[in-house]
Amino acid sequence: MSKLSEILSSPAVRNSRGLMAALVVSGLSIFAVVSMTGRVYLAYDHQQQINAQSSEMRQTIKDLSGQADEINKQKYRPVEEKQVPSVQSDIMLAVQSHQLQLNALKPLSAEKKAGKSQTFELHVVGTYEQTMAFLQNFHARDALIDIFKIGFKPDNGKGTIETDLVYRIYVK
Repeated sequence: MSKLSEILSSPAVRNSRGLMAALVVSGLSIFAVVSMTGRVYLAYDHQQQINAQSSEMRQTIKDLSGQADEINKQKYRPVEEKQVPSVQSDIMLAVQSHQLQLNALKPLSAEKKAGKSQTFELHVVGTYEQTMAFLQNFHARDALIDIFKIGFKPDNGKGTIETDLVYRIYVK
């Protein structure tokens, strides 16, 4: 470093405009190269982060696609919200076909989970055989339905039972 300082301070270098211009241009060029190298490194690092995110997103899409394929293979699956009345209609037809008396059917809106399901309470009366046949075949097309509460009580010696059923229809 001292040798460079000695050369630059010599009168021959100081009086030569061309040499001084070349030194200034070289210094600025070195500064520009170092600055650009830093920018290239930052751009490369940013590109590596983007590649990692892209790879993670591709893997997530692949996983979700596999899960969607698995769901689509299932016999029963969530229905669209506009199909819920049709599912309800199928259940009412099943009540009639099993010769059960419908006492009440009401939605339980308080238990509705953010649009992901609709819950209903059904009260029917019929013989033990009719009720069991209805419950064993409780479905509507390919709709995903979950019975999560069921209660039976005799209907005051009439030879029938009263069934209280709470079920949930899952919605996409």
